[in-house]
Amino acid sequence: MALTLSDADDTPGQSKLFLSHFCMEQLSQLQSLTLIDIEFDSLNVIFSSLHHLERLEAFGYDSKTIKAYCPIWAYNYSDSINQFHSNSSKGIIEVASQLKRLRLSNYKIVPKMLLPCLRHLKVGTTTIDQFRMVLSQTPNLHSFNISIKDDASHSEYYLLSSHLALKRLTLQIYSK
Repeated sequence: MALTLSDADDTPGQSKLFLSHFCMEQLSQLQSLTLIDIEFDSLNVIFSSLHHLERLEAFGYDSKTIKAYCPIWAYNYSDSINQFHSNSSKGIIEVASQLKRLRLSNYKIVPKMLLPCLRHLKVGTTTIDQFRMVLSQTPNLHSFNISIKDDASHSEYYLLSSHLALKRLTLQIYSK
């Protein structure tokens, strides 16, 4: 069972409507969840309830547009977003050990823990150090899609060659 929620321009308010009829606890058999342009309040509800999704194997979240949905009452936007990323990361950590697929547009919410079940990972822009950390935490990763915003050295090739499970790498490198 899969669920995609989107509050994009063509489906505004979808997440709020969905959450007014269903609670996350009812979705314990859900295997895949994708969130696109979700409103701030709905995100908080969803991320705080991820632990109820006991069979979740795939999770995708696009956080690029959170600015558009950040509430006006937020006194300090930067602090609010950082707090949200922290809460989001905690929600993902609760289900991370069971995930096989993870797609996040923001590296800040990637769990900083060993992810032995993870096979497929797509992450937004990171640094070389973050790239190294992800590789060290995902020993069974088969496919990896990532953008790096540092100058890569040849030592990264050695790091990749030691990651034997990796079958497919999509890598974009941007100079600082």
